Amino acid sequence: MTPTARVLTTGWISGLALFAMAATPAAATTITIASSDFDDGSQGWTRLAADPGISWQSAGGNPGGYMRYDNNVPYGAGSTTSIYAPPAYLGNWSALGVTDLSYEANIFTTGSVASIGDYTVVISGPGGAFRWLGPAPNPSVSWLPLEATLVESAWAAMSGDWGALLEDVTELRIEMAYYTNYTPFEITGIDNVRLNASAVPEPACSTLLGVGFAVLGLGGLLGRRRSRARRPG
Repeated sequence: MTPTARVLTTGWISGLALFAMAATPAAATTITIASSDFDDGSQGWTRLAADPGISWQSAGGNPGGYMRYDNNVPYGAGSTTSIYAPPAYLGNWSALGVTDLSYEANIFTTGSVASIGDYTVVISGPGGAFRWLGPAPNPSVSWLPLEATLVESAWAAMSGDWGALLEDVTELRIEMAYYTNYTPFEITGIDNVRLNASAVPEPACSTLLGVGFAVLGLGGLLGRRRSRARRPG
C-alpha cells in the first residue's frame, strides 16, 4: 500500500469511527424537575380552606416531615381532600420531558370503611383535565411508593385534550382521601413527592459529530496533498 493510500485510509477509518460514535443515540438519563420531602414545612404545597384536616407535620414521615390528612376534622363545601403543588411542578410538561410523578402514601388508619376508592392524582390547565387512578389503597404497607407514569393510557380524561394539556399544566393536586367512612374516619399521609423527566445529553453527541466530519475532511486533504507531492513533474 502506498503512503498516500495509508494516509487516506487512516483518515477515513478514524472519521467513520467518530461518526458512528456520534450517530449512536445517547442514553437517556432521569432528572428530577421538582421534589418535596416536607422536612422543613409544606414547601409551597397548599390546601383549600374547605379542607382544614390537611396539615404539615414535622415528624412521622419517611423520614421527617410529611403532609397529613385527618378526616376526623370536619371539612367544608367544595372540599377536594387534596394538596396542591407549587409553581415548580407546573408548566409545559411536554417541553420539560416529564415522564412521571412519584410519591409515597401512608394510611395510618382506615377508620370505619364503607367503600374504597383509589390513589388519585389530577392535572389540569387550559387544555383540559386528566385523572390518574392508581391501585386500591394498601394500609398494610407503610409509606407505599407510587408512580403516576405520564402516558395517556394511564390517565382518564375529565375534559379536553391530552397533548394540549401537557403543553400548559397549571394545576397539580394529589388526593389524600381513599375511603368513605362513618366515624371514626381515616388518617393518611403523603411524603417524598417528585416530578421526573428524561434528558438526553445532545451537546456531547453533536460535538462528536463535528469531530467526525473534521477528521474525515483532514484525512481527505492530507491524501490529496501527498498525491500532488508525488505526481511526476
